[in-house]
Amino acid sequence: MMERAPKLMAAVSLLLVIIITLWVGPATIFHQLSLIGAGTLTQVFVLSIFIILLNALAVWCLLKIFGPTPFLKYLQYYFASWSLGSLFPARIGDFSLAMFHRQLGTTHKKIILAVFADKLITLILVLVLVGVGLQELLVITPGLTSILWVSTGITIGIIVFLVALFLSPHIQDIVKKFLPERFAHALGELGENSVQLARNSEMLLANLIIALARLLLQGLIVWLLLAAQGVSISLLITTMLIAFASLSVFVPFTLGGVGVRESFIIVLFGLIGVSASTIAVSAFVQLIFHYLLVVILGVFFGKQFIKKNS
Repeated sequence: MMERAPKLMAAVSLLLVIIITLWVGPATIFHQLSLIGAGTLTQVFVLSIFIILLNALAVWCLLKIFGPTPFLKYLQYYFASWSLGSLFPARIGDFSLAMFHRQLGTTHKKIILAVFADKLITLILVLVLVGVGLQELLVITPGLTSILWVSTGITIGIIVFLVALFLSPHIQDIVKKFLPERFAHALGELGENSVQLARNSEMLLANLIIALARLLLQGLIVWLLLAAQGVSISLLITTMLIAFASLSVFVPFTLGGVGVRESFIIVLFGLIGVSASTIAVSAFVQLIFHYLLVVILGVFFGKQFIKKNS
């Protein structure tokens, strides 16, 4: 059953993309795509590259807390693991980065903790963006109130639990009682490392700034694509909704949230009056550029890694 899981997840993601395409209509999608000029597509592609670099830089800042990590060497392994994470389900990309711990000069547990902390900080920023943009958004569509408040409440609960789990020995002792001995021991080690991580305010601040820039660039990409199709909405609201939709990567039955994320985006933007065809094209352009970069970086750095270890 476990061997079939990756294929099943990929099939679910592909099925969702096909359903969205057929629902919106291929002809409509191509028409909307024709409205986007080459200049906008070039800007989006360049911004997509910057986002990947910021992703890598954000985790690297946290890894530096545990010791010196050569950035160029780390970048090579990060791009390889990022490509794997985009092509395979679950958190394979994160764990593949941990597999390179010997080359990076740190333990795999510290790498996993740095990746986890980066995602946690991003989650907190998503909540901040939701809070900042909520008042402006509710003026446009009051119907979003209940959806956003319930989702925000759940997300806050998850964040509070995760922070307490890694910073409070008392909470760790409670959770350890329900875990096998091997995992309980690993949790204790992660708890010790998390204290070291939490004490380095400079690197945490650097990660926070990078994560914020990353979210803003993601919102800017969609804002540019919508503007090219004649849709004018606030950059703040665009960034908030895209950040909110990015939580779909945690949906366990899809390939990195593909299909679910696009569905979330269509629903959320539909609530503020953006047509399904317009936002679907914007989401699909992002998806295409994402996997184009996956192929380019994956092939290049994969070859480098194989050559170095052959």
